[in-house]
Amino acid sequence: MKKQLWVLLVVILFVSGMNVALAQHAATLSFSVPFTFEVGEIIFPASDYQITYDGSDPNHLQLLDTKTNKKKFITFLTRLSPRAEGSVVFDTAHNMRFLSEVYFGRSDGFQVRTTHEAHTHVVEDGKTTD
Repeated sequence: MKKQLWVLLVVILFVSGMNVALAQHAATLSFSVPFTFEVGEIIFPASDYQITYDGSDPNHLQLLDTKTNKKKFITFLTRLSPRAEGSVVFDTAHNMRFLSEVYFGRSDGFQVRTTHEAHTHVVEDGKTTD
């Protein structure tokens, strides 16, 4: 009986360790933006960026301007269906672009902003690294 309990304990610890490792698996999307855009109340310049989701904070993505090393945490509204390739989607309304969706490729996407007014989309391709 003691041997079975030890085996069960080892299995439980092994499975728990796998869940922690999977939860902290980070995905990063690198992309270039040739225009200014807004996230929340902050305006970002045309630059090279990385967005990271590591799972440690279930409601935020991290945006990094790779030229200036400035970081911004972005609250996302919901997860979206996965896409095969990584990309970011910007909504364009009133002559301004807003970060709207983020897709890391082969995993869930993230809705950052919604709008009910008339708008168009601009999609910038990115490269996902795990």
